[in-house]
Amino acid sequence: MQSIWNNAFFLSINLIPTYWLYLNKAYGYTKEQYLSDMSIKVKRDIQNRIKQAKAKGKEYFTPHRVQKMQNAWNASS
Repeated sequence: MQSIWNNAFFLSINLIPTYWLYLNKAYGYTKEQYLSDMSIKVKRDIQNRIKQAKAKGKEYFTPHRVQKMQNAWNASS
């Protein structure tokens, strides 16, 4: 469900994230810059979680996690 209710979704329905409002007032960020930075951050965080799991000797994409991802995908379509 995180992929449905992300920052891009809220910006598309004209709900402004507070962090964007801060960045806009302080640094003049546009909504496009904000979305770009946030998508890069999310991708980096996921890669870090996968690396941490591998370092601990654990599998990140467990069968249970894959099943939850498939259920979320089916529910969204």
